Amino acid sequence: MEEINVDAQDVIHLMLQFCKENKLKSTFKALQEETNTHLNIVDDKQLFIRNIMDGKWDIVLETISSMYLPHAKMIVLEMNELCEFEVAHSLLTTTTCMQIMKESEPERFLLIAYQGTNKQQRRAIIAQSLQNEVRVVPPSRLVTLLGKCVQKEGKDIFGLNTKVVQTAPSSITKEQHVSFQSLQSIKFSSKSHATSASFTNTGDNITTGSVDGFIEVWNVETGKLDKEKFTYQANDEIMMHDENDSVNCICFDRSDHTSTMMMASGSKQGHIKVWKTSTGDCIRNINHAHHSSVTCICFGVFQQNVVVMSGDLQGSVRVHGLNTGKQIKQFVGHESFIQAVCFGKEKDQVRAISASSDGTVRIWDMRTMTLVRSIIPGHSSTAQFTASTSWLPAVRHMSVIQLKNQTRLLICSGGAHRTAYVYDILGGKPIQTLTGSDGLTDSEQQDKKDFIFCVNSPSGQYAYFVDESNQLYCFDLCDGKMVCKSVEPVHEKNVLGMIHHPVKNMLATFSVDGTLKMWV
Repeated sequence: MEEINVDAQDVIHLMLQFCKENKLKSTFKALQEETNTHLNIVDDKQLFIRNIMDGKWDIVLETISSMYLPHAKMIVLEMNELCEFEVAHSLLTTTTCMQIMKESEPERFLLIAYQGTNKQQRRAIIAQSLQNEVRVVPPSRLVTLLGKCVQKEGKDIFGLNTKVVQTAPSSITKEQHVSFQSLQSIKFSSKSHATSASFTNTGDNITTGSVDGFIEVWNVETGKLDKEKFTYQANDEIMMHDENDSVNCICFDRSDHTSTMMMASGSKQGHIKVWKTSTGDCIRNINHAHHSSVTCICFGVFQQNVVVMSGDLQGSVRVHGLNTGKQIKQFVGHESFIQAVCFGKEKDQVRAISASSDGTVRIWDMRTMTLVRSIIPGHSSTAQFTASTSWLPAVRHMSVIQLKNQTRLLICSGGAHRTAYVYDILGGKPIQTLTGSDGLTDSEQQDKKDFIFCVNSPSGQYAYFVDESNQLYCFDLCDGKMVCKSVEPVHEKNVLGMIHHPVKNMLATFSVDGTLKMWV
């Protein structure tokens, strides 16, 4: 295997980041002193600058305490204005830099003041100087790189004499499917239930939007509100939409690898909010993004900008830019409400994809906003038309997701009787049919229940479905065969949604019965 030379200082930087993230303060300090290497990183540079401009020096000082930076005399002045005379006096008289200044530049030492500039201007100068000293690095880089190394090597990454069980090449990449064993359950209040849910990008937490307008972040392992990591929840500062406005859909930006944990939510009253989940702050409020209820939402990238695509009850699909909050695209043509949206790729072109209760899945050109083709699930031919689809029967459920290779779609549709399809985006042709009728009893086959939601495993190998009788199904997309199904209904009342963990083999379902359940 080809060897790659890695700078020793980069290795130390990774170790320092690991120590910092895991609060190994003594180890962090010792490693810095022994190697004379410093780590000037912040989780969120914009928040760091905002704290400086707002004069939140307690937070700023804590952030830069582990960095190699020049002291800012602005802090002394602010301490005086806050009547912290002892702290200011201590900084002026005991710090090394101030003592040196007093001895070498006594006149300058006596003129420690704004000197013709106001507080905000001085803060801006400090913010600019510190901004040039720090940088943002994706979290958990050491663990991430080691994980990739393990996946690449398939053995002990340190080359020690550890006994390794050799497996056949075909089984090295084969993931385990979810066998529908109950792991954890979240119970909502008697007057509330989850209407939407999404795992965070790390998978440590699950976020729910509820019928009463609240957005809450839960610990996956305990099933409790996570008040340690998300301290604003401990102070009852819950993310929420306006009063009497339910949260219909939420999603995370899966391309965001920072600790920001950017999330978007759509509401019954047609509003869209974009949140910084790590702090609970609303960073973009798009009022009346739609003229009716927002039914589905997803993040995407178009022309190198992060965008939010959403659908509504009136059959409209809209795209808003995250930087401005302005609508930049609108796709019109569906004759019933939108149930799902996602992005796809056709050659080098970005496609917007929407599924509607009018019985069609439509693929749109993001640049021109024109219809590229329509897919009617279960039909072998594709249609390139804008004419009425009133001849198609209305469907109660229609779900579409983009598979891992980005050129295929997994579609489950009402009226298909536990049947789903894999379609090729490029030609709009069905390439695989998945049926859940195998192994069903006669009564189950006669009830003609439909698949209502579908999700894909992280590797792309398995597809999961839930039907109208609240049964879960697992299919292997390699051969199209059903692997297993749940023994009993997973909820007492109608299932409202299903999501898959971004890394682990874990599902979550939520229902009108007021519970969210996790399955492994």
